[in-house]
Amino acid sequence: VGHDTQGWLAAGHAGPRFLTLGPGFVTPGGYLSDSVPSVTTVDDVEAQFARLQSLGAVGVKVFVERGFGLRPVWPIPSPEIRAAIVRSAAVRRLPIYVHAEREADMTVALDMGARAIVQGCFYHGSTSEAFVRRMAESGTYLVTTFSLMDAHPLDDPLFRGTVPARERATARDPPSRRLP
Repeated sequence: VGHDTQGWLAAGHAGPRFLTLGPGFVTPGGYLSDSVPSVTTVDDVEAQFARLQSLGAVGVKVFVERGFGLRPVWPIPSPEIRAAIVRSAAVRRLPIYVHAEREADMTVALDMGARAIVQGCFYHGSTSEAFVRRMAESGTYLVTTFSLMDAHPLDDPLFRGTVPARERATARDPPSRRLP
């Protein structure tokens, strides 16, 4: 295959099919800003979409992540940048995937019309009934970090020490996972 994998696949040869979102949209000083180029202007948004298109991205990932502590520590994309991402994604017919954890951040994801909220979790307590209703009505998928741990036995010491008792109990009781 060599270095021309795309040419190999385009010629009809068997090979892997990769579906990628490419590098995500990161805010200066925000989550992952030390390892991924940040988007600061609407022009940066367009440049990032050009990069994503060149990589064959099938969607876009936006980091709306304020941090994991008791208080937010990272900035999230401004309303202007979020609007530019939504517009550019719509023009290109690319779904938006948002990395978010807190209800407020997941609400931003819903406002953006996210196809899915990824790495979503509820470390900061349960969500409001209004959010649960809106999430159900939106058709947005929730891909939790918890699902990455499904392969661990629920009684594994590491699992017991890192996953709250309420979530472990819910995992043991499938009917409790249904939305009201």
